[in-house]
This record gives sequence, structure tokens and C-alpha cells, in this order.
Amino acid sequence: MAVTFERNAPGSLDADAAFAAIHALALRSPLRQPPSGVERLLDDGLVSRAEDGFRLTDRGHRSHRALCERERQTLDLTGLGLTFVPIPQLARRLRRLSRDWEAWPGELERRRVVRDLCAVVDETAPILLRSTAVVPRFSTYLPRLQAARTRVGSGQLSYAFDADIDSIGGVWHELHEDYLQTLGIAYDEREATP
Repeated sequence: MAVTFERNAPGSLDADAAFAAIHALALRSPLRQPPSGVERLLDDGLVSRAEDGFRLTDRGHRSHRALCERERQTLDLTGLGLTFVPIPQLARRLRRLSRDWEAWPGELERRRVVRDLCAVVDETAPILLRSTAVVPRFSTYLPRLQAARTRVGSGQLSYAFDADIDSIGGVWHELHEDYLQTLGIAYDEREATP
């Protein structure tokens, strides 16, 4: 059973804020920094606190699925699906680059991957711009990817794949998951295989 959020009720979390917080947790859990409104979500049993951060409970996941379904009814899913078409290929390339990154632990060797990693960000940019026209929240990904790209390009190599910061790999994983959940499709393990 999905939780209903009232708009502007005293002490309540409105539906848009609740969806944003729950969706953030569904995409990138656990979150060390709590999303806005987490106290209400904790009180409603949608979120739990753990040593490694905040996570959705089973009830939170059910509520998220219901909120996603409601959102899908308002979106041009055909348009978003068309912009999604190149994403699986980019996901495979990123997975290959991640494996290369791990295989080459030295800084000099890893710099060889940086050019290809930055190219993935560049190719993702027009896709995100088109997606933002359908789902405005997608506008948050491009600035985060470009900031990580700039840092990687300036030699801060932890911004390539480090999961604990807004790295290219971390942000890209989140946006990929957002596409899948927004479109209502399951993750295909074959996407991760070159």
C-alpha cells in the first residue's frame, strides 16, 4: 500500500518533496547525507537509518514503485524511450572502462582511460538535454557529470569511479538507474557486458 502525502498540511511532506526524497534513496542507497524530509519518511516507516546511511524499507520501495507508476502516467514515455536508445551502449562502454580502471591501478595507466571516460560524458550530454524536456529532474545530471569530468581532467582521478563522491561512474550509474525506473524497465545484466 502506497503512502499518500498531503499538500501543505502542517508538519507534512508534500507529494513532490516526498517523491524526490524517496526517488533519491531508490537510485543511490544508502545515502550518507539524509534527503530533505527524511524525518517524516522515518516516522512513516518508508526509510530506515543504518550505520552506512539511510535506506528505503520494503514499504518505502512499494511506495516508490507506486509513485513512479503515477509519474509515468504523466510523461511522454515514448519520447523518453527514444532518448534512452543509446544509453545501453554507453553503459557497456562505461563498464569496460571501469574494468580497465581496476586492471590498471597505477596513475599513469589510469590517465589513459580518462580520455575515453570524458568522451562518454560528452556523448551523454545531448541525451540528457533531450531527456530534460520530458523529465525535468534529469537536468541535475549534466552539471554533476561535467563537474566530475573537469576534476578528472585536472588530475583528480578519484572523480572517475569513486562511489563515495559524485564521480563520473557514480553519477552515471544513478542516471542510468533513473532512466530504467522512470521507463519502468528492468535492468538487463547484458548491458554491463561489452
